Amino acid sequence: YHFTYMFGVAPNPGVHYPWRHAGPHDYWDDDSTSPRYNTWVDARRHSPGADPEPLHVQPSYDDVAAIAYNPARTPYRGSAIFLHVTHHSPTSGCVALPRADVLRLLRWLRPSDHARIIMGRTATVTR
Repeated sequence: YHFTYMFGVAPNPGVHYPWRHAGPHDYWDDDSTSPRYNTWVDARRHSPGADPEPLHVQPSYDDVAAIAYNPARTPYRGSAIFLHVTHHSPTSGCVALPRADVLRLLRWLRPSDHARIIMGRTATVTR
């Protein structure tokens, strides 16, 4: 999967991708029946669907790379897959690392390199 942009509650740490600040009104629409499914939504302007994912969450979303998972926004195929700061418990499909590692990675990645992340079961990604 490619990376689309980066965001966070914290200020831009010096990334090369487009950066968005996650404020208290920002959500990710996880509602497969919503017209804004699998997109960033400002709740002051639009409904973020049923049970949206808040983006103004610390420390997990201090610094984040958005992974281009389900860019066609196919309902029930999954949404809100990010590379983010660990919260020391399981994620729901995201990749979580200690903040120092996330920052190092986000600063290193460049859109011109067409970076990709491989996710899946070991048997699937090593064949």
